[in-house]
Amino acid sequence: RGKGKDGRTAREWIVAIPHELIPTDPKDQKNIKKNQGARAATKFAKLLAERYGVAIDIAIHAPDAEGDQRNYHAHIMTTTRQVEIVGDDFKLTDKTTLELSNAKRATLGLDRAKEDIKELREEWANIANGALEANGIDERIDHRSHADRGIDAQPTIKLGWKSSELERSGVETDRGDINRA
Repeated sequence: RGKGKDGRTAREWIVAIPHELIPTDPKDQKNIKKNQGARAATKFAKLLAERYGVAIDIAIHAPDAEGDQRNYHAHIMTTTRQVEIVGDDFKLTDKTTLELSNAKRATLGLDRAKEDIKELREEWANIANGALEANGIDERIDHRSHADRGIDAQPTIKLGWKSSELERSGVETDRGDINRA
């Protein structure tokens, strides 16, 4: 359990699922055997569970009716503590290495947590790209930053649903102005 009002009990991971991996038939979208995007997100969630010894919860979201129809994504919640199975129950034990301070990580011979995050971004890219390739799709995702890719451009900021809705209806927003600049 987290301590105090700012205690963290879970970590959320949001992964963008390539829309090419989602079946067009709504019935197939709910079938894990036919939905390669859901399978890829589940594979990534399993990797998190195994790497950190955590419990996971995964929710796969389709795009909003008014939004970008390619915006399939998964929300993966992980416990911040390791899970131990005890009989028919489980208990939360020590913090995962990802939740430790960078000072504590250093005493254990680990890199900064930021490096774990970069590795996990690469893992997701590898999983998603493997699924794309296995399905004969030429598109690929890249986990690296613009700077690491040699792209001399500022990344855009997230608009959020309210600004996105306004922009789609022709109303310019402050966030939209930043991205246009």
